[in-house]
Amino acid sequence: MALIPYSPLHAGLLAGALAASSDPRVKRHHEQLFAYESPCRDLGTLPAAVAVAGLPHNPVVASTIVGVMTIDEPHLDLVGLSVRLDDAAMTRLDAWPGPG
Repeated sequence: MALIPYSPLHAGLLAGALAASSDPRVKRHHEQLFAYESPCRDLGTLPAAVAVAGLPHNPVVASTIVGVMTIDEPHLDLVGLSVRLDDAAMTRLDAWPGPG
């Protein structure tokens, strides 16, 4: 059995949503998003790229489906394919509980 994640950016919440503070979902999940974006900043890469980059590390993920709403989003997905996450980064990200 395998998993095919749809919308790995959680409808934009994992794409650097803290910058979009007017979104009510950001206010509701601010603490969780800060905990996610902090290791992304430490890695020196975009939160959206980290979300995509982490998928191949999960042994049950067979593929992923990404949807785009802007012309810039496919570029972010491609950047994510070039991000390399070491074991320490994956351990830190795996400890993150998610946006709820």
